[in-house]
Amino acid sequence: MTKKKKSKNQSESSSSKPSLVGNSNQPRTQHITASYHGPIPLPAHLREYDLIVPGSAERLIAMAEKQAEHRRYLEKSVIESEIKDSRMGLWFGFIISIIALVGATICAVVGQFGVAIAMGGGSIAALVSVFIYGSSTRRKERENKYKAEVDD
Repeated sequence: MTKKKKSKNQSESSSSKPSLVGNSNQPRTQHITASYHGPIPLPAHLREYDLIVPGSAERLIAMAEKQAEHRRYLEKSVIESEIKDSRMGLWFGFIISIIALVGATICAVVGQFGVAIAMGGGSIAALVSVFIYGSSTRRKERENKYKAEVDD
């Protein structure tokens, strides 16, 4: 085996270190960030999970499907409950207004016109105010829901 003697110029030009821009004494770092949004990881990540724990990708997908089904069930339950509450509120409002109007009519027949006007007018004013309040609340909820959907 023969050894070759390198000249000073040869050893400097054939260095195996990559040349760095700027100060070569400072190490460079590179940060790569990746993100995703959703219940299921990216396919490459699922493959990696499966390499580490066999079957874990299938379990993750099954878990996401089960969670989505549960969320839909809860949303359906909430909607059904809100519909039931709304109907019950309508019926109670109807019953209370009928009782107030019957009371106002009885007061008018007996001769208590001031009380009759107060009962009848008060019940009608209450019904109108509840209707206006409910309409404005539903409008605000729809606007907030629309804004949330647009932001996503």
